[in-house]
Amino acid sequence: ALDADIRESLQDLARTLPARFGATVVLVTHDIREALRVADRIILFRAGAAGFVAESLPNESSRRESLEELLRSSLRASRAALGEADA
Repeated sequence: ALDADIRESLQDLARTLPARFGATVVLVTHDIREALRVADRIILFRAGAAGFVAESLPNESSRRESLEELLRSSLRASRAALGEADA
């Protein structure tokens, strides 16, 4: 519920905190573009046979397109499993 300017400022802050303070920043979002813009690693949670499975994915510029497609595919599968419309 943030306006675009504040959201972008917070994203920039999240990207600079680790280098400035040696801190780890955890950002929880359903916005794929935001995750790709801010994160150096993305943890993807998926439903599996024995509950949720977490997969750690590097956010490398050389693989960004395939990573984005993987995230979108996972989101579509989750929505389908919940009976929600594809967005």
